[in-house]
Amino acid sequence: MQIPSEIIETIHNFITRENITLVLAILGSFGTLSSWFFVLLKNRKNLKMHIVGHRFSEDNHSLLIYTMFENKSRLPISITGIYVEIGNVLYSCEKIPIVTFEETVRNRNQIISRREYRSMTFPISIPELGGTSGYVYFEFPVTSEQLPSTHLNFQLSTNRGKIVQNSLSLDRFLD
Repeated sequence: MQIPSEIIETIHNFITRENITLVLAILGSFGTLSSWFFVLLKNRKNLKMHIVGHRFSEDNHSLLIYTMFENKSRLPISITGIYVEIGNVLYSCEKIPIVTFEETVRNRNQIISRREYRSMTFPISIPELGGTSGYVYFEFPVTSEQLPSTHLNFQLSTNRGKIVQNSLSLDRFLD
């Protein structure tokens, strides 16, 4: 079977230097856009917060949580503020490290070891694909509402823009 000469001439007229250059430019632009998209997708902010344990004070005017932060992006991130929402009011955590609790081991009247646990210092810097954990301490005014016992809404402000919001379960108590 022979291809008609009109079709061969049409194909020959279509394959010109200008058309080949246009096709290569379109393919190059598509490749550039797709790689740019994947770099943005890979480097986007992906910060997770998990509550390992918590403790309310006896009068419900403070909350101590042991939390774990995971940075799942390929860029480092710094947490500049942690807020808890209670009754549509945001309360900030203590940003200056304070002694959250002390642990003393005794053998009769002799102190064998003593350890102080401090809250995290701010900003909390987390390397790429890394994590950190520590104590975060919140103090509430006397007039604050009753604290929920199962879930709390947290907001994390970072050096990389938009605020991260989490609704986290308060399952485990700190001893």
